[in-house]
Amino acid sequence: MIEVAVPNDILKYETKLIGPLTKRETFFGGISLVVGYITYQKLHTYFSLQTLGFIIMLLVMPFLACGFCPPICGLRLEEYVLKILKLNFEPQTRTYQIKNQWRKEIRKLHYAEKNSKSKDKKILDKIDKSYLNIDEKFESSMEEFYQYFPEKRRNNNMSFSKKEDIS
Repeated sequence: MIEVAVPNDILKYETKLIGPLTKRETFFGGISLVVGYITYQKLHTYFSLQTLGFIIMLLVMPFLACGFCPPICGLRLEEYVLKILKLNFEPQTRTYQIKNQWRKEIRKLHYAEKNSKSKDKKILDKIDKSYLNIDEKFESSMEEFYQYFPEKRRNNNMSFSKKEDIS
C-alpha cells in the first residue's frame, strides 16, 4: 500500500507544478535563469569565469530567495523586505501639515478689496471679516495663557498686541 503524507493544515498545502517545485518556486527560478543567462551573455567577454560566476550569483540570489524562502510572520520575503524598508526610510511620526481651507477665500477677498468697483464694495461690506483678525485673537489668548503658566513662555522677546505685566 502507498503511504502519502497528509498536511495538517490544508491552507498551507501548495500544489506542485514541475516536479517538486510549486508555481512560485518555478516562476522565481525561471526569472533567476533568465537574469543569469542575460548577465552571462553580456559580461562573459569582460570577466573571467570565476568572477562572472560570483557576479551572476549576487544578481540571482534575491530572486531565488523570494521563491524558496518560507513566509516570515505571514509575509512573503518581498513583502517583508518592503515593510522593513518603509519602516527604516519613511518618517516614523506623522508630519504635521496645515491645510488652510480658507486661504483661497482670504486671497480672493484681499484681491477684491484692492481691485474693487462700486458693486464689489457693497458685497464686501456684507461679508463678515472677523476671521481676518486671527493673529490678534491668537496673541491675546497666548497672553492669557502665559498669565497662568509663565514657565511655559519660550521667548520673552515675543511681541504681542497686548503687553501686560506677567507676575
